[in-house]
Amino acid sequence: MTETERAALRAMREALTVLALPPSQQVAWAGAGCAACELMLDFYAALKECLDKVILELSFDREQALGRLAAAVDALDETDTECFCPEVLDRPGWRQVRQRAAEALEEFGWTT
Repeated sequence: MTETERAALRAMREALTVLALPPSQQVAWAGAGCAACELMLDFYAALKECLDKVILELSFDREQALGRLAAAVDALDETDTECFCPEVLDRPGWRQVRQRAAEALEEFGWTT
């Protein structure tokens, strides 16, 4: 595996780890930024990098786990992504995202 591929997987691991955190820790991670926006942007950037650089290295199950997580993030609506409103992270859509992120971490053999 090349360094570029390893970097893409590191970015994905970091994105999944943060997505699986409890809401209060996600807000702390985002700092002064909007937690919902930062979480989504970080995940989509890592997903793009992973799919561009490592797709051939991913097992079917890992690819499916990332797809389920992407579908959960895509399913978030406007009320789930209200900027600078940390309470949105307590909504059912974000609970689903955290669950899918934890499942993806497990599929990759990474711990939260």
